[in-house]
Amino acid sequence: MTVKKDTPLEAGKSKWSALRGYSFYFDDDDIEIVAHGSNFGKETILVNGEIVSEKRSYGVSSRHNFVYEGQSYEVIFTVTSLTKGAVECMVLKADKIIGRTNVGQLNNRTTSNVAVVIIISTVIGAIVGYLLVKGFYELGYLTGSSLS
Repeated sequence: MTVKKDTPLEAGKSKWSALRGYSFYFDDDDIEIVAHGSNFGKETILVNGEIVSEKRSYGVSSRHNFVYEGQSYEVIFTVTSLTKGAVECMVLKADKIIGRTNVGQLNNRTTSNVAVVIIISTVIGAIVGYLLVKGFYELGYLTGSSLS
């Protein structure tokens, strides 16, 4: 089975997507290795567009071993931060590291942006809630009397 070139698995760099999960891209000479992990535990390893390993994993670490063109490879996924959703992917060829990269759902910049959004949303929610309660109180809905 091959993957179409317009899929996110063929992206030229490692990344995370809320819909598609983690994608890691590695090159070993003329061999393109793509490691993909969905947000729901399905992991797929592709070499030059062909699936060479696929499994589900729900732990903080998993390994995929395969042989391609007579060479043994190992791909290791490791969750490095549960709070930031960071996952490291390492590729070994004959027990030597040929690539290692880390992708997180929340980096420092994103984390600060999320904090600002949460604070602003809380303040707006508090103001809207206060105004609604005040309006219902003035109309008599909260005291049992109404103006009708």
